[in-house]
Amino acid sequence: MNENSDAIVDLTNADNFPFWSHDRIRFADLDLNGHVNNISFGVYCETGRVEFRESLTERSKPGEKTDFVVVKVTLTYLRQGYYPGNVEIGTRVLKLGNSSCTIGQGIFCDGVCIGTGETIWVYTDTAKGKSLNMPDKMRDLLTPFMRGRDA
Repeated sequence: MNENSDAIVDLTNADNFPFWSHDRIRFADLDLNGHVNNISFGVYCETGRVEFRESLTERSKPGEKTDFVVVKVTLTYLRQGYYPGNVEIGTRVLKLGNSSCTIGQGIFCDGVCIGTGETIWVYTDTAKGKSLNMPDKMRDLLTPFMRGRDA
């Protein structure tokens, strides 16, 4: 798969993820019906994205003017999750653009995918609020994550 790939990746298949994070289902994550509330799916994906981003390079420090910002998040709910329990969050790169990176994620409980997420990051001059071309160094760090864990 090349770095600008528009290939469809099955985000419900755990083998398609090279990076993994773990979280626990908290009582506070539940809705009135005792299921994991849909907003918690977003929190689980955020946990995975943040850990993935931090694994690449150090986080931007105060005063630094460039980094990725989230411009779009799409969540798909597939099954209910329950307390108590744990979730595993698989994260991968789906597509690299000039200034953007599309991240794909799967949320798994006991090996079963309960939801997926896609996020678009844009590399930005945060002081000016303008997108920038992604540096080659960052592109080189992201490219290996366009493959599954067994690739």
